[in-house]
Amino acid sequence: QNLLLYARRGNTETMRTNGGAGSDMTGTFMALSAPIEVTGNSGTFALHSQIIGNTVDVGGNGTVTIDYSGDENFANNIPPQIKLVE
Repeated sequence: QNLLLYARRGNTETMRTNGGAGSDMTGTFMALSAPIEVTGNSGTFALHSQIIGNTVDVGGNGTVTIDYSGDENFANNIPPQIKLVE
């Protein structure tokens, strides 16, 4: 829930997103093993997101606005667990 783009752990392919004027995206970008590239062109590209990647590069020739809201993004509601196995 609330994952916009996801790449499973071990996938090292670059996740690329390019937004143009008036683009508006909501949700989490998650690529734990991969680089993430976010670019905006010709105007304002709005993200209501958190971006979680091995590396994150934000750029382009437009304006990229990142406005995080916890209610609109992924949250791991499973508490950490440790189990002993024989």
